[in-house]
Amino acid sequence: MKKHLIILAASIAPVMAYAASGNTINFQGEVTDQTCQVTIN
Repeated sequence: MKKHLIILAASIAPVMAYAASGNTINFQGEVTDQTCQVTIN
């Protein structure tokens, strides 16, 4: 049973790392004293 858990954990870890690395937000623009519109794609 322990071998199965180790194999399962080893196979899931790279997938979780890949999923976590794709969640980035890139901001483009400039800092001003007025509000602006935000577009999420």
